[in-house]
Amino acid sequence: MQVKHWSAFLFATLAFPIMAEASERLELSTDAAIVSKYVWRGIVVTDGAVVQPAVTVAYRGLSLNVWGNYDLDNVNSTDYRFTEADYTLDYTLALRNVSLSLGSIVYDFPNTGYHPTTELYLGAGLQSFLNPSLTFYKDTDEADGSYLLLSLEHSFPLEDKPVSFDFQTGVGFSSSSHSRYYYSASGSTLSDFHLGLAVPFTARENLTLVPGLYYSALLHGAMRSAADKPDNVIFSLSVSSSF
Repeated sequence: MQVKHWSAFLFATLAFPIMAEASERLELSTDAAIVSKYVWRGIVVTDGAVVQPAVTVAYRGLSLNVWGNYDLDNVNSTDYRFTEADYTLDYTLALRNVSLSLGSIVYDFPNTGYHPTTELYLGAGLQSFLNPSLTFYKDTDEADGSYLLLSLEHSFPLEDKPVSFDFQTGVGFSSSSHSRYYYSASGSTLSDFHLGLAVPFTARENLTLVPGLYYSALLHGAMRSAADKPDNVIFSLSVSSSF
């Protein structure tokens, strides 16, 4: 249940972009993160340490990402087992000032008893200061609801240093069906807020270390009352490589 797509077509009217050249070669990237707890859209999925590996294959705007969650804590009686595998097929159209994306995410939950579900998404991001983006997700299966994410992010590189400070924040809006299924609450409402700071460090060519600190909070009163921990601080350390 990861959230990693920034977009939605609403920003397309803000600029008159020119097509950018897409990469003509097959690209492979991998990532492995150790995270203090797994929080998704403000919901604590695993209140303990997890490992989250991922691999992405991309070619000319089309990409396939496989992402997993491996519990290291027995809080859910699932220690040392995979509890989630997400499969994301994405097509991103890269423009000079705007990126447009559409795709599908299949969420699978091995070793948990939860049924798989699928989301379709559509969005756009404006390439400018704070890089605002808007993404609309529609669950077509178990939840049968919608989720809208507004995000801001910006990178502040240090001159002549292989490190930067990457800021990210966002707020989510949950439809009534989405709220009922995931938050045990009713009604369409603002659901969650997150704020994060990551410090990518290029250790060598194609290899990056990324320590991160994040804060996540549920916003709606009923959602906060239904949750054991409506406010969470998360630490992470990831290693990324590309080929």
